[in-house]
Amino acid sequence: MTLEIKGFEATAIGSLPFNNTTRALQLIKDTIPLIPHWPQLPNRGVQEHFVFQNLDFLVQLGLLNINDDKVMMDYESPNWVKNQVSFYELYFQIESGNMNVLEDIKMPINAAPGFYDFLDWIDKGNFTDSIAYKGQIAGPLSVGLFLKDHKKKLVYYTDQTRDIIVKAIMINAMWQAYELRKRGKQTIIFVDDPAVGAYGTSNYLTLNRQGIVDDLASIVDGVHKMGAIVGAHSCCNIDWTIFMDAGFDIINFDTGYFQSLAVYKDELISFVDKGGILAWGVVPTYNLSQQENVKNLQNEFEGQIDQLLRKGLNESKLKKQILLSPACGTGILTDEQAEKIYQLVAELAEIYNKY
Repeated sequence: MTLEIKGFEATAIGSLPFNNTTRALQLIKDTIPLIPHWPQLPNRGVQEHFVFQNLDFLVQLGLLNINDDKVMMDYESPNWVKNQVSFYELYFQIESGNMNVLEDIKMPINAAPGFYDFLDWIDKGNFTDSIAYKGQIAGPLSVGLFLKDHKKKLVYYTDQTRDIIVKAIMINAMWQAYELRKRGKQTIIFVDDPAVGAYGTSNYLTLNRQGIVDDLASIVDGVHKMGAIVGAHSCCNIDWTIFMDAGFDIINFDTGYFQSLAVYKDELISFVDKGGILAWGVVPTYNLSQQENVKNLQNEFEGQIDQLLRKGLNESKLKKQILLSPACGTGILTDEQAEKIYQLVAELAEIYNKY
């Protein structure tokens, strides 16, 4: 699918350091109104963790257990098979087109007030000039290499638990797309999966590339069925062709890792020629210098564009298929740092949107 943009529009990753949604949404409206996102607010507490935002319905189904702040999947529990059947019944209803059951898997309001307040702001006319609304979800590797089963084994390494996690992420992404699409604009869902960087490293030698691609592709396909665009975000050094092969429409990267992307010359040419969008994480979110300014960021950004053009990417296509964003989420930063980062992204976008 193709996102209809002019090029160089600004958006952001998702997390902000504020404790209330009003301040977060006001910053989003003031700086990235064309492609706003719902704000995740990790400083509110553990309830904003992806377990509660994206996987709460697995807790309700008894497939994900929380005891004394420990989260695990116990596939040897007496009710596991029964609960597993309930999950797949829900999944197959959604696959068959019964969108009414999406109500059963929606994010709890107390875990994602930013999502519901974002919808409310949209409904009240605060984002009428937007060209797209953005949601986001944790990716399957980032989840699967975090959660453990009752044997303290990472759930990504067991077929039945991995399949449930991947499908649960897909379902939540579809629900977000469903709710945002109701508001009449293009919709983007980002899959945030920096743990893809584990592939090929010495600690994760058993990770299978095709398996990673297939898991991500199933999420992409599910979101596409909802008529939404799908982006992939990573703020580290990864095999970027994994995202390309999985069928993502947008690839979002930290410019600090640009060279790890630029080496894939032929794949990048093909990706852009097919309408793929490159979202430059132009403003650093780690080690942000107090002296950081738009001119410095602009010089680095334009130097990277020039590198891609020298590699043979089509200039007119590339420049119509660029988004700008912070390098990563800003949830662990200070309020002032987050505000500065969003403002710098907005200023850069304004420079290019004048042309």
